[in-house]
Amino acid sequence: MIGGVISAHAPALFPLPGRAKPPQARTLRLAFVAQCASLAFFLFCPALFSQSHANVAPQGSNTSRTLLRASEDSNLSPRTPGDDSYSDAGRLYQRGRYREAANAYQTACDKFNAKACTDQGVMYRRGQGVRRDYPRVAKFSQRGCDGGNAQGCTNLGLMYWNNVLPKDDQRAGELFARACDGGDAHGCRALAFLYEQGQGVPKDLARAALFYQEAGEQARQHRIPFQVRDGLILIETKINDEMVKLIVDTGATTALALRFLPRGRPLDLPAQTLDLVHGNMPVYPIRVTWSLDGQNKQVTAIAGEFTLPSGTGGIFGADMLETFHSARFDFQNSVLILEDE
Repeated sequence: MIGGVISAHAPALFPLPGRAKPPQARTLRLAFVAQCASLAFFLFCPALFSQSHANVAPQGSNTSRTLLRASEDSNLSPRTPGDDSYSDAGRLYQRGRYREAANAYQTACDKFNAKACTDQGVMYRRGQGVRRDYPRVAKFSQRGCDGGNAQGCTNLGLMYWNNVLPKDDQRAGELFARACDGGDAHGCRALAFLYEQGQGVPKDLARAALFYQEAGEQARQHRIPFQVRDGLILIETKINDEMVKLIVDTGATTALALRFLPRGRPLDLPAQTLDLVHGNMPVYPIRVTWSLDGQNKQVTAIAGEFTLPSGTGGIFGADMLETFHSARFDFQNSVLILEDE
């Protein structure tokens, strides 16, 4: 667990080879302005869009099939902030409006959003909102991969490995290596299997073990893209089944808009007091469900009638970050990396 918090006080497609602390005091102070230059790294201590293809059997033993099987429960929600079309696509997909979602993913992909290209490939693979079309799956997976989205590389590699495209294990291995280098655990696991079996690469059990280990390490990580706007660090995430844009503040308590209060909860319950620059306001302690990479976490927060900049609906505070073994900002790739125990 994180032992302390630095306060800024400013601001897969085919078959694959804390604790939260409730507010204790009646007076809580939040820092609402996050200056990017002041945010320090935390030095303490699969949103994968791959799918299973029922008609394409994976190679190898039953064990290998288990190791290389990707989840059908793909999370087609926004993962790359800064592109309104991509955010719209994720919301439309969650509502089952697949045709509109596919159009939005196409628009975002055309704007060079690599993740949107990968997701559009998934739409063509599943036939959701568009007609199933494997050449287009390959096309959009390639665009995602070339644009820097590691899952696109994994998905394209699986097409070569599973003979959806002309079978080419060597090419699959090259793509899995790119995916693994890009931080995709499924790409590492697939590459490990190829080395274990000697498919497309020389058989090398030592290297296979290393890539399996790397896959395990990467699987513990959650990577949340962020953007910097007007000196604020912003992320998009899913709270109570609703996509919400939050300000990341390492010195603040997690605070959400009043709409996140549980339904039917009376507002005349005893409230705590939040001191602000221009006075104070009542806030209510709540528990909410935070969906992260297909997993639900119950976390504590406070809710109130906040007015926040940049269309945000709350503060992603230190108590949320403390539920992880470690947390750090990768400013080069604009990703907040959270690691489980």
